Amino acid sequence: MGRSCFSGKRSSYDDWAASVIRRNEDASLATFHTRFPEAEYETYKKVLDCNYIAYPVGDLTIRGIYVRPKYRGGDDLPVLIVNRGGNGPSGAWNLSRMFQRVLPIANAGYIVIGSQYRGSRKGDDPSVYGSDEFGGEDINDVLALFTLSGRLPGADASRIGTYGWSRGGFMAPMVATKTDRIKAMAIGGTPTDLAAELEIRPEMERVFRARIPNYDEDKHAALEARSAVRWADEIDGDLPILILHGEHDDRVSLKSAQELAEVLEALQHPHKLVTYEAGSHGLLERNSEVIDELVTWFARYLAEEENRH
Repeated sequence: MGRSCFSGKRSSYDDWAASVIRRNEDASLATFHTRFPEAEYETYKKVLDCNYIAYPVGDLTIRGIYVRPKYRGGDDLPVLIVNRGGNGPSGAWNLSRMFQRVLPIANAGYIVIGSQYRGSRKGDDPSVYGSDEFGGEDINDVLALFTLSGRLPGADASRIGTYGWSRGGFMAPMVATKTDRIKAMAIGGTPTDLAAELEIRPEMERVFRARIPNYDEDKHAALEARSAVRWADEIDGDLPILILHGEHDDRVSLKSAQELAEVLEALQHPHKLVTYEAGSHGLLERNSEVIDELVTWFARYLAEEENRH
């Protein structure tokens, strides 16, 4: 299915390292080895099927990712739908990003699928691949993955979780208001009140104006539609939500996570807030802790019925 993540310049560890360093002037081989250990690369390449895929949404072709363990026989596996951050081509899933936030979770026993969203590659024909809408019609690109999950071999489409980071984090609750098929959710580094965040980072208005349809015509409505603190009561009240946030996040305020937790507490909505001292926006410096938290959270809610505690 699709093109392997371990093909071309990523088919060997040394070739992958060289290609990353060529594209990033500040990168060094030592840093690469620390962030992407060779032993983990070889393990993931051996035990995981990792592919770039394409799937239809209406008249558009949407790109995505699909990762599954190779050697898990017997029972069907739970599915995790992952929502990436960034906008347009920026932040799209590549092997480096998947290595940190997708492959370790798939290796824990999950089928992982995710959308690159419409308009994810610069220069693509918008009549075929669409244009990024930053929480608009791209919600449908994620919703289509629920249908796709039912056609994946070895997938238990009755056990679906979702998580997202940053932009992907505010999209996850939006998706949750449109389906009742999600059994557990996790979000990280997530703006939960875009109007408040805009006061802190006014430069984001350029992104909003370029990507949110009809932004200038009704800015208030556009921001509110993407702000979970405004409509958290529309999310299934039984859906457990894990909120992760770095205390030194310089892109999205810690207050964003705290306010969502307060709203959920008032609604008596099951949730857990985890903050990381000195943690950054992506929390990559605490990645092993983040992965442990995610795997523990989803294992608790996506385990087969007889294995739940």
